[in-house]
Amino acid sequence: AKHALNTILRSLCEIDTFKIAAFGKDLNLFSGGSSLPFAQASLDRAAEWIGALSPTAGEADIFKAIRCALPPGGGRKSTVLILTSGRMDTIDEPVNYIYDNIGKSRLFILGTDTYANICMLRRMVEAGRGRYQCVCAGERIDDRAVRLFAGITSTMADHVRLDWDGLEVRSVFPARISGVFDLEPVTILAEISGPLDGKVILRGNTDRSLFHLSIDASDIKRIDDIDFLHKALALQKIKYLEGILPY
Repeated sequence: AKHALNTILRSLCEIDTFKIAAFGKDLNLFSGGSSLPFAQASLDRAAEWIGALSPTAGEADIFKAIRCALPPGGGRKSTVLILTSGRMDTIDEPVNYIYDNIGKSRLFILGTDTYANICMLRRMVEAGRGRYQCVCAGERIDDRAVRLFAGITSTMADHVRLDWDGLEVRSVFPARISGVFDLEPVTILAEISGPLDGKVILRGNTDRSLFHLSIDASDIKRIDDIDFLHKALALQKIKYLEGILPY
C-alpha cells in the first residue's frame, strides 16, 4: 500500500499539489496538513514520511478521514483518494455526507485487501462521482493503483442517460448509469422487441461541455433464440441484487 501511494504521487504533474493524511483512530497529517507542490523535494519528504508509517491498534475511523478531505462548504475542486484495507460498516451517514459535500470534487478508493466492504466502497464512490479498485488475492496492488489513476486523470461524464429513439425496449440493465469515463468500456444489456429501427443515444455532461454518442440500431446484428444473452442479463441482475442486500 505504501508503494502504491508513492506510485500515485509520482504520477502527478507539475501543476498539481497534494496533501496526505494517515488515519486510524486518529488522523496523522503530513506536513501539518498543508498543500505541497509536485516537486522532487516534496516527493522525497512524502516518501520518507510514508515509509515511517506503521499500523495502529483498533478500527480505522474512515468517516473522520472523509470529513478531513471534504470539509463542509469547502468549495474547492479536488481529487480525493482513499487507500484502505479496513472493513466499513454499511451505514448511510458517510454516504450522505459525501453527497452533501462532494461539490465539484471526485472521490476514488483503493481497497488494499478483500476484507474491505466492496458494497460500501461502491456506494461511497457513486456519491463521490468516482471509481474504486479492490485488490484480490494474487493480484499486484501496483496494477490496481495504475488502473485507478487512469480513471482519476480521464474525462468523466455524469448525469448520463440512454435514449432509445424508435426502439421498443422491454428491459434495460443497469437501469441507471452513475458515470462514464473516457476510454473505459460500458456494457448495457437490453431486451428489445420489434424491428431494430432507430438509434441508441448516450448523453451526459462533462466539466467542459455536453456530450452524446449515437449508435444506429440498424447496424446491430440480430440473432434470435439464443439463451446465452438472457442468462447474461439474469446473472448481472443477480450480482446487483447480491450487492445491495447488505443495505
